[in-house]
Amino acid sequence: MTIRKLEEPWRFYVEPFCVYGNLYSVGNRGVCSWLIDTGDGLILIDTTFPQTVYQTVDSIYRLGFAPADIRYVLHTHGHCDHMGGSRSMRDLTQATFCIGAEDVDVCEHRGEMSEAELYDMNFTAYFTVDKALRDGDTLTLGNTEVLCVHTPGHTPGTMSYFFDITGEQGSFRVGMQGGPGIHTLVDDYLAAHDLPKSLRASYIESVARLRQERVDIHLTGHPGQSRIFPRKATLDEGDSLAFVDPGRWPKYLDYLESCFRDEYPA
Repeated sequence: MTIRKLEEPWRFYVEPFCVYGNLYSVGNRGVCSWLIDTGDGLILIDTTFPQTVYQTVDSIYRLGFAPADIRYVLHTHGHCDHMGGSRSMRDLTQATFCIGAEDVDVCEHRGEMSEAELYDMNFTAYFTVDKALRDGDTLTLGNTEVLCVHTPGHTPGTMSYFFDITGEQGSFRVGMQGGPGIHTLVDDYLAAHDLPKSLRASYIESVARLRQERVDIHLTGHPGQSRIFPRKATLDEGDSLAFVDPGRWPKYLDYLESCFRDEYPA
């Protein structure tokens, strides 16, 4: 299902669920949102669209938490399907809102850079960014330390995140590449959004750099990018380690590089 008809956001609701240990899914059918219970407050990764953020809030409550317990809101990049709900979240939390430094302007006053036109909407739900993230930054809360890796390409400020999750069957490394889409790298898109062609080189350099990371649990910004729902079905069948697959990360990076090479051959 593609999330195009935003005037009917209820069509995209899905129940929240525990991925493993203290990591939870609170997103919808079109866009992912991830919640970490650190034992000393919550970390939320991405807030989905302005039209669907109410579902994220509802999902947080259904899991037994409250938005008021969110201490950090991390964004993968400055597109409205990932940071669109943050203005509403600002009213519900005292959280620190974070995004890659190069994408701050999109969140604060450059809605024309938010990809809103792809969804037949204008983005005006601006919010103040409290912390502009830079490569190598770490955020520590409770039992969780998040490594922030600047991986430009999809947007200039795309950030990827890595952290450890512990559950009954041990600890696992979680990784999330912040923006796989290469449609933002075509000539027409770059020209229309006043972006440099150097983002193409940045994209492939980012993929190469991410190969250095070990990842046991692979998360993405959209469910189809890492087969979230098929893995959830396996989880429901009793496989508590359905999301643990160390081989998935390198295969995913291979796929991204292959798609890029096909579109932009040397």
